[in-house]
Amino acid sequence: MERARVLIVEDVGFIATLMARFLERTGYETKTVDRGDEALEAAKQFRPHAVVLDLELPGLPGLAVCRALRETPDLKDVIVLIASAHTFDQALQEELASAGADGHFTKPVSPSALAERLKSMGVAPREEAAPDAPSQ
Repeated sequence: MERARVLIVEDVGFIATLMARFLERTGYETKTVDRGDEALEAAKQFRPHAVVLDLELPGLPGLAVCRALRETPDLKDVIVLIASAHTFDQALQEELASAGADGHFTKPVSPSALAERLKSMGVAPREEAAPDAPSQ
């Protein structure tokens, strides 16, 4: 079984580490980067099933990273969750939708809530094996 891969793009080191460690203990494979301008290349190499993307990043803002992911053929279908400590008002939610984000959450978020959110979006920790055919 292949583990689901999650790319965490977060410039606050302890938040990225907390998310990564919890998701790994839950069964995900993770990679972290701390700059927006490194995220696209990391995604091309890591081939994530989901990207947890901070809105405000050095190098390139989260919305620009999200747009770049959507414009990259091999990454256009990856699940993108935008994270921010700011309130997601209607205008920001419209910007997120326009950039192609699949969802968002307000930081801080508990790691277990993040894992549940990923699962609810179809990114389970391990790909489930097909059930065995019943014996006759």
